[in-house]
Amino acid sequence: MPLRVLPSEWPELLADPRTIRAIFGEAPSLDQVELHSITLRRDGPTVALNVVLAESEFPPFPPRKWREAGFNRVALEILCIGVRALEIRGLETTPIFDLKIAAEGRLRRVRGATDEMMINITADFLDVTNRGVSAYLHGNGCGR
Repeated sequence: MPLRVLPSEWPELLADPRTIRAIFGEAPSLDQVELHSITLRRDGPTVALNVVLAESEFPPFPPRKWREAGFNRVALEILCIGVRALEIRGLETTPIFDLKIAAEGRLRRVRGATDEMMINITADFLDVTNRGVSAYLHGNGCGR
């Protein structure tokens, strides 16, 4: 049975929460994230989820280069390392869902669903590295 984790505590389930804490302070919500891609890698085995946070989750005190560039959206690559189970059902072009991260004993589970798509991953570890966090300008014909 999954251990219930408060939405603000999800970084504590990462192998190293410092990247998220350094950029955001308080953990950003994983509600209404847009799934950009799922990459399967046989090393690990690893699943990389590339998601874009809701615009409201842009950090209040972003890194200077983000602020100076006028960026307003943050993309994360969430690495699921040592994948034990992977389930993907359906596919849509712009899936937006509430991503849930929970502990199941020593394992980590990542889930998200829309009416047309579902992902469910169980892995040994989760991580977001410095390279896995980026920002960009969304809107006015720019961005993703």
